Amino acid sequence: MPSFARAAVVLAVATLSTATSFAAEGRFERTLPVGAPATVSISAGSGNITVTRGAAGTVTVRGRITDNEWYGDGAAAAIRQLEQNPPIEQQGNTVTIGKIADESIAKKLTISYEVTVPEAADLTARSGSGDVIAQGIGGDANLTSGSGSVTASDIGGALSASAGSGDLAIDRIRGNVRAKSGSGSIRATGVGGTASAETGSGDIRVEVTGTGEVSASSGSGDLSIVGARGALRAKAASGDVTVDGTPAAAWEVRSASGDIVLRLPPTAAFTLEARSNSGSIDTTVPVTVQGDLPKGTLRGQVRGGGPVVTISTASGDVTIK
Repeated sequence: MPSFARAAVVLAVATLSTATSFAAEGRFERTLPVGAPATVSISAGSGNITVTRGAAGTVTVRGRITDNEWYGDGAAAAIRQLEQNPPIEQQGNTVTIGKIADESIAKKLTISYEVTVPEAADLTARSGSGDVIAQGIGGDANLTSGSGSVTASDIGGALSASAGSGDLAIDRIRGNVRAKSGSGSIRATGVGGTASAETGSGDIRVEVTGTGEVSASSGSGDLSIVGARGALRAKAASGDVTVDGTPAAAWEVRSASGDIVLRLPPTAAFTLEARSNSGSIDTTVPVTVQGDLPKGTLRGQVRGGGPVVTISTASGDVTIK
């Protein structure tokens, strides 16, 4: 084949590929009037979900459609159909986004959503493998991703966030927080209510601003708790545990093989029960001890006693200062 003919064929193929690429993507936008409080539910098979605070009295939905699996002219036709009739349902102040009745289309197309909601709104957002982001939600938020990350900030109510294998990044939550990841890390700061964080193998850092109970557990990562003033339960299978706070209720801090460090104010009064099977126990706080203690154990009152602080590690060191 002459070289100019081969070039013409290549150009034709490139042009067809470009046209196909454009045909396999679509977009839609809808604005819905709602009263207060609004309830918004969003689901995406593998797309990303981003939700932010918008104008009062309206929910605005922007969708970007792409094909997961090219299947001829059917892809373009299905995308055009969703552009004209996007998966958005409204009943009063309840808006449901992402429910596609035809499963064959749902499996072959991905829709990523950018949604704005009024401040007085409760939110539920779920993605199978995409990232989920929520910011400025005035009510409660329930956020889930199968294998993507979850990010939440400036939530006025309670937050429930979970990911199968992704990381969780949480900041400035006025209500209670429940965070869980199968194998990702969890970082929760500015938590005003109770805090519960659990991961299979990632690190956890929780910073609380209130007096609510804190519970944190990691299979193999490190734990860091800052600002604890209520009841506390912290457990690491093999990671280190660091706690900075004031024990105004019972604390239980455990690690199977990691080190444990407690940083307390100079006025903290509590009853200490610390044990390390094969590590050391070091403290700079004044502990009043009565009677004989078993090896690897420190038990007594600090500044007259108070809430019980239980510390236990199998082979790590314990430091209290």
